[in-house]
Amino acid sequence: MLRRSYLKGAVLALAALTMPLNAHALDRIKVAYMKIPPLASVIHGLQSGIFEKNGLAVSLTVVNSGPDLMTALASRTVDVGMTASAIVLIARAKGLPLKAIGTADVEKANDIRNWIVANSKEGIKSLKDIEGKVVGIVDKNGPADLMVRDHLMAAGVDPNSVKFVALPFPQLGPALEVGNVSAVHVTEPFHTQLMNSDKIDAVELAGGLTATLAEDGPISLGGWFAHDEWLADPKNKEIAARFLKSILQSNRELDADRSLVNAIFEKDFGMPPPVAERVPLPLNTGSLVAEPSMYQSQIKALVRTGIIAEEYPAEDAVEPIEYE
Repeated sequence: MLRRSYLKGAVLALAALTMPLNAHALDRIKVAYMKIPPLASVIHGLQSGIFEKNGLAVSLTVVNSGPDLMTALASRTVDVGMTASAIVLIARAKGLPLKAIGTADVEKANDIRNWIVANSKEGIKSLKDIEGKVVGIVDKNGPADLMVRDHLMAAGVDPNSVKFVALPFPQLGPALEVGNVSAVHVTEPFHTQLMNSDKIDAVELAGGLTATLAEDGPISLGGWFAHDEWLADPKNKEIAARFLKSILQSNRELDADRSLVNAIFEKDFGMPPPVAERVPLPLNTGSLVAEPSMYQSQIKALVRTGIIAEEYPAEDAVEPIEYE
């Protein structure tokens, strides 16, 4: 009896030694994200086991807004969060110790992701036509506010002559369709929905987060961010590197097989199959390394639009994390 117990214990010990390393010790990382289409990268990473293969146990906290995510990061409730770069650049200017550790989405002059859309049936043909009118944006003192103000200024219109109304993204299109606002800032999939609306004659008044996008070069629209104190630990930087490596792998797998994206949109976002198939999902399948040059032009735009008071070096808000 004793011998059998001893042999059983020896077999179990041998089995434990031969188990994969990540089955024993996964490094934990707490991630915050808003429930918007790019969340598909994290969902696929969790469902496919990509994170585990890179030695990570990811716990996901879904938040409702960019400010909620800022609160979670600032309070150290989460380790890493993904949101619009402009939100964090504004927060950094106000002294919040957050840095970009990876670039999630990039906008270029030939690859626009932000638009100001109006209804031409109401006689609006250009940015000057919305002077004194109501414009819908998702949030004040954020990327939408930045875009509208910067393009209005470039067109010679005083942004203070426009009344801004904050509405959730899903409500912006309907507000334009019923005439509650004269123009809106939109991203995908709401841009495509509006441009195909049979209720209005949609017209694009401007495109690009900044009016100087063509001269500035690529800019980071969204990124992965972390608290300075979390990044101060070399172990956490190494965890961040494996996290970014996992996200890039997930992005590439989703980009290679649209059916994976559709399945996530249907199951996790409740989209009907015809809608899921049409929703664009821009995925960064190149480098996720946060390059300061992709953030500096936004800082300049935030200053010239009066959203922040002074320009500061993008290096203060960026911690490039290299990964294999």
